[in-house]
Amino acid sequence: MERLVIFYRDSSRLFLTVERLSLFLQTLYLSWKLLLGQNTKFDVDSNVTVDCRRFDKQILFFIHGDLENIIQDIEPREVVVQVGGVMRKDGGVTTDRFVRLIRNAFEIEFSLFFDGYSGWIKASESNCHNWLPIWNFARVVRNAISHGGAVNINSPGAPRVAWRGVEYDHTKLGRRVEEDISIGDLVFLMMEMDAELDSLEAPHHPYVT
Repeated sequence: MERLVIFYRDSSRLFLTVERLSLFLQTLYLSWKLLLGQNTKFDVDSNVTVDCRRFDKQILFFIHGDLENIIQDIEPREVVVQVGGVMRKDGGVTTDRFVRLIRNAFEIEFSLFFDGYSGWIKASESNCHNWLPIWNFARVVRNAISHGGAVNINSPGAPRVAWRGVEYDHTKLGRRVEEDISIGDLVFLMMEMDAELDSLEAPHHPYVT
């Protein structure tokens, strides 16, 4: 079952995150087609598909219009992605450096989103072990990103965190998060983090101390 997910500029915390990812993917897509000597014309169906590990789904980023908006200095009111079943597997470019480039972009956006709102959560609960489970798990992922992608839980007393069948504690020290969580999963994780912020009536703009 396919569905469209719309992120509105005025009301969605994830608008800028998804807009930047769409711009990145469109630029990369255009550059790759130029290198291959292919037609670089976009149409309304042009998209880049992002895979998931924790979900039997794929996310389609529509990549027409984003660069055009920037060139024309147009501020879009919304960004749309499509979530649907798996239509292809293991396609596209798979060189290690290319995959790393894309993952780095998604990890940067995940970190920016986490950092933008974790201060608000910490202001309400200083002990991060008592945070809502989804945000406590996200904290471990964010920490892993800052340690080269490896889980960095050293203390045997640190509580286990879990999300969608993935569990991390001190026994997973050094495990690479990318073995469990794909870039598509990072998008879903951010969406669930955002839903938790809604339940807490958090602000719609990054928290500033």
